[in-house]
Amino acid sequence: MCPKIKDALANSYLSRMQTDKQPESSLLTETEYEMIRLLALGMTSKEIAMRMYISSKTVDTRRRKIMGKLGIDSLAELTKYAIRMGLTSI
Repeated sequence: MCPKIKDALANSYLSRMQTDKQPESSLLTETEYEMIRLLALGMTSKEIAMRMYISSKTVDTRRRKIMGKLGIDSLAELTKYAIRMGLTSI
């Protein structure tokens, strides 16, 4: 492949990757961050539901969506994320 074409393709790809990438801080809403904090504190879905005035099924659904957005597979990883983001401490 011609070096000029190779460079143009690489630059185009890198440019697209930078514009398509959302900053991590804008991935979640304030309510979702609050839910992560409460989960990291060890609260159950029922306790969070009572605190946030929603059903426990809604808590479970939102938790799954949050984990999907962040690419996290377990509650332990979600807790580590909360600590890294300063939402809670050890």
